[in-house]
Amino acid sequence: MDSIQVSSLWRNSTTSPHGSGRGIDIVAATRGDVTVRFNNTPAYANQYDQNTEFIEEVYTAFYNDPRVSQVLNPSRMLSRDPNNYYDEPNIWNQPKPQKVNSKFYRLMIAHNNHLHITIWRQ
Repeated sequence: MDSIQVSSLWRNSTTSPHGSGRGIDIVAATRGDVTVRFNNTPAYANQYDQNTEFIEEVYTAFYNDPRVSQVLNPSRMLSRDPNNYYDEPNIWNQPKPQKVNSKFYRLMIAHNNHLHITIWRQ
């Protein structure tokens, strides 16, 4: 990876990892002459589908980093928090299945246009 574009770091929130400075939202990554946007909404779906290998490579790098507790993007949702563990596909663009609770489905929708990582608390 040559560069990343960050859209959000700290923001005033008592319920989000962003409020404690541990949340990072990444909207794009560049390697060479290829820039991918972590956005699977209709306006970006073609570039997302054409660059899934690079997108998966970036996701996996964060997924495998022991400093990272949570990785959310338009395709996958991972939390290693023992009190809130999940590793699920992000199905934001499908009707909400009954087995998925509304709060988690809203989390999926909120991460349809960027890659979010959370750093473990020290």
